[in-house]
Amino acid sequence: MSSMHRAGATAAAFAAIAYAIGLALMAGPLNPEGASAWNAGQRLGFLLQHQVVYQLLNGLLYIAFGPALIVLTLALDARLRLQAPGLMRLATACGLIWAGLLLAAGMVLHIGIERMADLQGQDPALAINAWAVLGILHDGLGGGVELIGGLWMLLIAAAAWRGGGLPRALCLLGALAGMLGVLTVLPPLKDLGMGFGLLQLPWFAGVAWVLSRSPVTPATLREC
Repeated sequence: MSSMHRAGATAAAFAAIAYAIGLALMAGPLNPEGASAWNAGQRLGFLLQHQVVYQLLNGLLYIAFGPALIVLTLALDARLRLQAPGLMRLATACGLIWAGLLLAAGMVLHIGIERMADLQGQDPALAINAWAVLGILHDGLGGGVELIGGLWMLLIAAAAWRGGGLPRALCLLGALAGMLGVLTVLPPLKDLGMGFGLLQLPWFAGVAWVLSRSPVTPATLREC
């Protein structure tokens, strides 16, 4: 196995683990009973009470996930570009843009939580307003709309289907996740982002398994 494929397998495995941890936390301890009825002040108060956990989760899902996504994007480009060069040029561009957006969202939130903690002690009303603005910025960069991530997965699925670089089942799973991501650009369908995230978990795990275990042909190794 080439070093690029090995690095890609590690990055994909990390992505799957990060999603699993994130989903478990957001569905459990970070989603207490009755939270849906809280007002903005209560939500901000809960976040600041669990500031360390939120910052660690942000670091995992955004700041660390971004570089892992860059590595995986380049590994998949190396594996698939000879069979579908046009699609992979577009896919790689989308993957790198998505990684940059996730990194930006993560760093904005990391600094933002620190600022909210300072403001809460000085002017709670201002802290709530600032948190609302920060939330809009973070969602716009990092996941309120999953258009770029969805396009990346759709293009990877199309390239792999054409060139046979990934199993057909994984291509179909990636295409389905990608379509859900793209559809979040429509405001009535924004909640499809949850399905996008849930389907990515097994997709990343499957890609990790393929990159680490499936034989790599001379064609896919060329220029890796």
